Amino acid sequence: ENSKNIKTKYLKNLLWLNQLKKFRANGEIFDGKIINVAENGHLVIESNNAILMFDIKEVEFVFVNNI
Repeated sequence: ENSKNIKTKYLKNLLWLNQLKKFRANGEIFDGKIINVAENGHLVIESNNAILMFDIKEVEFVFVNNI
């Protein structure tokens, strides 16, 4: 129960949860949205109707300059 409460609070404060953003993994840039964090701590991203899971430092946000 305590771990469930921690996960709920973590997701509530997770930046860009359920928002479409650009990411980079394995040298490829793709659009996706963070939908969850797995029990093992992997970031769960939905992209093109696929569910992708990434460990720490396997994926990064791509910041787009709109100037």
